[in-house]
Amino acid sequence: MNKTILYLFICLFVSINLLHAQEESIIFANVDEVIALALEENPDVSVYLLQQEKATANYKLNKNYYLPTVTGTASYQNNLALQNTALPGEIFGQSGQNVNVQIGQQFNYNAGINISKSILDREAQLKAKVAQLDVAIAESQTEIFKQTLKEQTAFYYYSTLIGKQAVEISKEDLKICDSMYQLTTQRFKEGLIDLTNKNQAEINRNKVEQSVLSNQNIYNKSLNSLKLLLGIAYGTSINFTEELTPNQTVNFISATLSEDKNLTLKTLEQEQTLLNIKKEKSGKLPTLSFNGYLGKQQLRDNFGVSFGNNAWQDYSYVGLNLTVPIFSGFSKKNKVKVSKIENAIAIKNLQIEKDKSLSKDAELLNEFQLNYSILKQSEDNFKLTKDNTDLAMLKYKEGLLSLESYLKLYEDYLNAENNYLNSLSVTFTQYATILSRQSI
Repeated sequence: MNKTILYLFICLFVSINLLHAQEESIIFANVDEVIALALEENPDVSVYLLQQEKATANYKLNKNYYLPTVTGTASYQNNLALQNTALPGEIFGQSGQNVNVQIGQQFNYNAGINISKSILDREAQLKAKVAQLDVAIAESQTEIFKQTLKEQTAFYYYSTLIGKQAVEISKEDLKICDSMYQLTTQRFKEGLIDLTNKNQAEINRNKVEQSVLSNQNIYNKSLNSLKLLLGIAYGTSINFTEELTPNQTVNFISATLSEDKNLTLKTLEQEQTLLNIKKEKSGKLPTLSFNGYLGKQQLRDNFGVSFGNNAWQDYSYVGLNLTVPIFSGFSKKNKVKVSKIENAIAIKNLQIEKDKSLSKDAELLNEFQLNYSILKQSEDNFKLTKDNTDLAMLKYKEGLLSLESYLKLYEDYLNAENNYLNSLSVTFTQYATILSRQSI
């Protein structure tokens, strides 16, 4: 009975672990799926979205000048010594002299509502517009990050696929080198070849074994970098169904790239400097505001508060405040000058970036066309040299080809393999940049 329970427990434990392992495995069919997940799950995206929320909140804060400010107030004042006021003595039957009189009551109580509203404040209006532009800038920065994220994600996706392919190729090469080494060792023992040939076969095997380790390391690094971009835990397994080949249909060779998101940001920054000029100039303009008070007042000679009838008297007022800047030590003039210089710099930088972007985009598409053609030729050479090497191996086993001739052909094969993998990497690195400028 106990053995049966133990067996069932073990089966349950294994089943749970297998299910858990399946849940931690993710399969991607193409680069679009990977980019879509990165845009949704990358942890840095949330930071940029918070920056947008911050800019929006700051804009709402700066818009408050449109609304009145209303505050409730209550105050108590104890006049320890009332102010003396000189009044004509005739009032008190003392002709020809002034009499000092204390007017007022010692204890004052006030309760009411203060209202203030900006009527004319050009600087506050422009500050709100600058804050509104900051929202657009924050959104633009988010789009720039997403563009970069798409490029990085596509780059590491293709680097992972290329690394995987390189590992598989180098492992096949290692099998061939092992077979060749065993054959040359046997022939060396039979006295058919000298030690130099045997050593060369061993050297080739060691080189390919190093390539296996190097390619595996590149694959692991690319895969881990991709997981970080996707927000995937280190221990989660990722599988890919796509295999890279130069014969893939590439739809972006003649495509027109969308505008670089950095240009949008540069345009907004230039608009911001223009608003800063207007804001600094507005510091020279007058401001007009309204203020009012609606309340009640109670004056007493003794301490205490009464809430009886007629205990509180109306006390209200309204007013306008006009402020006119006269002199500020030339600081405002210098601020306007600085703002104009910043605007001129922003205009020049924007034009420079536009020219650079046009040139880089044209260069990118042209180089991609060229490298894509080179890649197809590299693949053809790789396949041809592989066929030559396989044929040479058969001839060598049958004694129809010398070891030196075989090793020369095998060296050509390794060079073609290296050129193919390098061309694959260069082409799909550019392809990743092109993808980042396309809408997913």
